[in-house]
Amino acid sequence: MLKEFFHWWVRHMAAMLPGHAVDGALPRRVVLMKPDSHSASSVTLTFRQRRAVRPLGTFTLDEAGMQAMRLAMRAAGRTPLALCLPPGALLEREVVLPLAVEREAGNALRYEIDRFTPFRADEIFWSWEVTRRDRGRGRLHLRLFLVPRAAVERALTAPSAAGASATWLEGRTAEGTWRAIAVRTTAWHPWQRHTLRAAGLACAALAAAAVATPFVRQSLAGTEVEVRIAGLVPRAREVEALQRRIAQDAASGDAMTTTQAEFGDALGVLAALTAILPDDTFLIDLSMKQRRLTLHGQSTNATKLIAVLSADRTIRNPSFAAAVTRTPGGGADLFTIAAEAVP
Repeated sequence: MLKEFFHWWVRHMAAMLPGHAVDGALPRRVVLMKPDSHSASSVTLTFRQRRAVRPLGTFTLDEAGMQAMRLAMRAAGRTPLALCLPPGALLEREVVLPLAVEREAGNALRYEIDRFTPFRADEIFWSWEVTRRDRGRGRLHLRLFLVPRAAVERALTAPSAAGASATWLEGRTAEGTWRAIAVRTTAWHPWQRHTLRAAGLACAALAAAAVATPFVRQSLAGTEVEVRIAGLVPRAREVEALQRRIAQDAASGDAMTTTQAEFGDALGVLAALTAILPDDTFLIDLSMKQRRLTLHGQSTNATKLIAVLSADRTIRNPSFAAAVTRTPGGGADLFTIAAEAVP
């Protein structure tokens, strides 16, 4: 069913193009059906691909012949079927239109064809080609090719019993050249009408979606922004609380700075002593009271500590607060040093 719909869709899309775009050239691969000139109850099928021609046989238009024709068409594959017109069936007419309607020449002919011929547009199969453009006079010269439906209606309905339908009409022009005219059928099968209705509904739905999409996207974007704002409110409040805390800490820091200036910064003094004292010296006890330091510790050479402490800007007036003694093993000096922490 999908393959049938595809071929039907291609055929109808081609029918919407200008006649000279689809009718002028002969198809490269086609099954030609030629009614028997001596008997109206039989047809001859020929398979043509480019210039190669292969006969498929002659078939009578009865049940057995239709069955044999169906098998022959199946063997030829998905090949379009063309009806060969008898001599004189293809009519021609020169038509002159304003040059301005060249792009819509097919539609202009469709509406004016009953003025140029004794037929209405639905009574003939037709195509056209441009023969000359007279730009000086603003005229477009066309050659109109037409075949009355009544002349080929019976031949066109003959292969329907074999499950096939003619797609092209082929005939010789007055100049002896072959011409192909597409058969534009208007009768649709029920499944084709249903498919077209579904396609129309789908197109309408797509159009509605295209119109509504900007508004839906704008609404979704607005909702997303609101959600993001709502998510950022707690973080904004947290930032405000942090700013207040920083301000309070800054005020507390000022008070701490004042206190440290008066009583001394114990952590700063400890950091300075860690950097000043040699690696062979360590403290057993450290005390600070209103910037007065007392250091108890052990060193391999305690006498040099006074010079080391005096050289640093954070310590001033270092001196031994007690006599330096040796450890029982005699490997290190025990010392007690008093000093003052610089504010």
